[in-house]
Amino acid sequence: MDEAAIAAQVSPDALLARLRLDKDIVLHTKATPTRMRLKDVRIFRASSIHDMCPVEAAYAIKLVKKKDEKRALAWARHNELKAELVEVVDTGTVVHRQLQYYAGLTGKVREGQWRCPACGALTVRGVPMPVQAVENEETGLEDKYPARCRRCKGGNLAMFPPWLYVEPRLVEAAKGVPEQFRVVGHADGIWTVAVIVDGKSHLLRVLVDYKTSNLNGFDEKYGELPAQKYVSQMQVYLNLAEVEVGLILYYSKNDSRHKNCLVRRDRAFWNTLVERVRWARKGNMKDKGKYRVCSNVGHPRSRSCYFQEVCWGTKAPENFLA
Repeated sequence: MDEAAIAAQVSPDALLARLRLDKDIVLHTKATPTRMRLKDVRIFRASSIHDMCPVEAAYAIKLVKKKDEKRALAWARHNELKAELVEVVDTGTVVHRQLQYYAGLTGKVREGQWRCPACGALTVRGVPMPVQAVENEETGLEDKYPARCRRCKGGNLAMFPPWLYVEPRLVEAAKGVPEQFRVVGHADGIWTVAVIVDGKSHLLRVLVDYKTSNLNGFDEKYGELPAQKYVSQMQVYLNLAEVEVGLILYYSKNDSRHKNCLVRRDRAFWNTLVERVRWARKGNMKDKGKYRVCSNVGHPRSRSCYFQEVCWGTKAPENFLA
């Protein structure tokens, strides 16, 4: 039985039960400086491509091809993809690393690699996180703890988390297209879980995306979870990785609660998206009216677009919304 058939038949409740993480996460923050160059500009990022404007992407590709670093980076900064030099309080990344570590302890994570935070040693790709099992004298069961790094002789155990997950890189299969112009992204995790279908046990891969939220967002005061934009993001990840089921795991920063939301792969969504991406790569501006997201120059998105003037041939009047 192939993975698509297994995913179609497995009960959502049974699958969610296999994906549960019951761990408290301790939050802390740090500042991360990053510097960007022309070769780092990515037009089609999996995390934001679901609502992209193909015309905007086509203009950005032209800048990169012309090696116009100044304007290409200005576009990237304008879209908050990555600042040329920024400092961010990277709470989300820290939470992600801890959730990935706790998932690793369960043995569910079998794709990607693990890196020692002390010496940088990498495990073999595609193996679970190194753990050691210690018998619990009270219960008689085995408790799992992180294993020491052989290269630095346990230097990782003095750090937290003691193993860092190297996320699987997802790249669109587009023959002859430079990677800079392909859809790219990273999976927060791809778990392998055992599920029962027709009385038989099968292994099913589940792509996991972690989302941090404040208390109001977690309690759905801003709208029902999962948010549609995150469902669309998940569809991109699922189709890039060719995985049938996704899990959006919400984490409340206020009280450490978790909420799991399942998403099933939608190939029709992906086919429509890929058609828009292919048009942007060709950049035939004679058809831009068909692909442009904005209905007119005064559209709210047009007014904030880096390419507004070149796209429409004019700027929106300042008092357009007055």
